[in-house]
Amino acid sequence: MAGHVFVTRSDLRRLALDAWLLPCGLDAQPRPMWVDGAWALSWPRPTSGWGRDHRTMRVDGMPPGRATPWLTHVGGGRSAGIDWFMKGVRSFLDAVAADLGGKSRHDRPRPIVGLPVVGTGAGGARGRAGEVIRAQLAEMYAGAERLDIDCVLVTYDGPTHAAAQAERRRWLRENEASGWPDLDAGLIAVAKGLSRKANRGQLVLFLGAGISAGAGLPLWGKLLNELAGRAGMGEEERKALRKLDVLDQAEIVEGRMGGSRELMTAAIQEVLSRHEYSLAHAMLAALPVSEVVTTNYDTLFERASEAGGEMKVAVLPYERAAGADRWVLKLHGCISQTDDIVLTRSDYLRYGSRRAALSGLVQALLITRHMLFVGFGLTDDNFHRIADAVRQALPSDTDQPLGTALMLESGALVEELWDPELRVVSVGGSDIAQAARRLEILLDWVLAHTEQSGAHILDRRYENVLSTEEKELRSVIGDLKVRMDGLSWDAKRTDAYRRLVKLLESFGSKV
Repeated sequence: MAGHVFVTRSDLRRLALDAWLLPCGLDAQPRPMWVDGAWALSWPRPTSGWGRDHRTMRVDGMPPGRATPWLTHVGGGRSAGIDWFMKGVRSFLDAVAADLGGKSRHDRPRPIVGLPVVGTGAGGARGRAGEVIRAQLAEMYAGAERLDIDCVLVTYDGPTHAAAQAERRRWLRENEASGWPDLDAGLIAVAKGLSRKANRGQLVLFLGAGISAGAGLPLWGKLLNELAGRAGMGEEERKALRKLDVLDQAEIVEGRMGGSRELMTAAIQEVLSRHEYSLAHAMLAALPVSEVVTTNYDTLFERASEAGGEMKVAVLPYERAAGADRWVLKLHGCISQTDDIVLTRSDYLRYGSRRAALSGLVQALLITRHMLFVGFGLTDDNFHRIADAVRQALPSDTDQPLGTALMLESGALVEELWDPELRVVSVGGSDIAQAARRLEILLDWVLAHTEQSGAHILDRRYENVLSTEEKELRSVIGDLKVRMDGLSWDAKRTDAYRRLVKLLESFGSKV
């Protein structure tokens, strides 16, 4: 099958991609907002024909573990037609695909490249942002099919994300394209159910180590193997170590480090520190979900949530959730709090007395919401204890599952083990890399069909691409805004007025 086009809201500079489009003008200099001071790069000089025959150049010298940016001239000014900007997109896709030669980082079956909505910053097309999104999606779909690469349209703010998702749904309808040929009817049905729950505010997330693998982080077994190597254990000893239970492996490794928890956690912190987060992180972070539970030590999901600067995230139990837009509960500790990491068998045995309140919070979420498990193998002993307590608390005739677990590998026995408490869904077969990509596509479907609050409806950048229905809503909401502007000072000081202001802001208004 051809490549896929993803749409998400994130920080393009921090996604785990193979390459990304770095916008610039004719001078081949990106704006400061795109440049991380730690890059210490020497920008390539424009070549002969730059800006006319050549619109894109690879930037070399990135620090290890960073995707490669490609300077692309998309600064056409207000007089440039939409097609001029699209030629820059086409130039980038063709050049990057040829350079990558079908190879990708992190063992993906296809290369994956990211693009912003081009020309809508300082490029001259800000007032035509809706038209640019419409044309760029068409260009990206054509490029994904022609070049067999995956493409991600990365938006930075809420209105642009809402507009991009609406335009994608409209483009797919008008072109009679499904957009998700990699998903069979069963997976589409699962995605529909998850999007409905997200729209109703019923969805919570439970994230395991698999979600961070797309950013190059090791799964549990590889992490222990890496730590064992750092502890001075040779290959033969590590082979013997792998025959033990993972908790006992961690106990042995810590002992080889002189029993020093400080050395062990410092090594974990170094191994799990990454600049980039995965595409799955970004898509899950873009969902309207306010409660998240994770057994991961890394901070990638929190950083993906805060991309764009519009969401405040609290990390429990280290911060209070009051005033936060989302909280993330760290069941096993965090690399930012290394003395609290749950790793060895001794840690697990002490877990119950130290974390009873946290376990109770997870139990409450299981009972009151629908929990979506991603990247979690359902084998964690602590989670089994939590689930068993919930199982005993619920009526025996309960037929509604407490959650959905998306698994990369098929496993009838795992489904049997958790039935009927959890719906276990396999997204792939024996090819783990293909299954991981299919999971990303399933999450893309969920995000595309989850309501984005119409945040673009009152944003003037997108008024020329609104549907008839959206224009009707815009008229009604616009009338309300005008009437609110004429209210007395006393009326504007009321709680009801502040709530209406928040409502208008959710539709893109600046009150």
